Amino acid sequence: MKVGDLVKLNKDAPDAPGINSRPPSEFGRIGIITEWKAHEDGPLLSGWVRWGGNVDWDIEYAEDLEVVSAHKR
Repeated sequence: MKVGDLVKLNKDAPDAPGINSRPPSEFGRIGIITEWKAHEDGPLLSGWVRWGGNVDWDIEYAEDLEVVSAHKR
């Protein structure tokens, strides 16, 4: 995953943190990755996603997301 990719929540994520507490309506939304990096204190990848219909960004983890359309550079 990288900045510019279009993503959606991965409803098949194996017990990913917080994914099971999401309302079903959030699984159909598309977002764009605006920042992406590895954590300084471990192997997890995370970043900021701006979801369609939201006015600000949410932090998301790689295991919670599925790429719908990769940004081409």
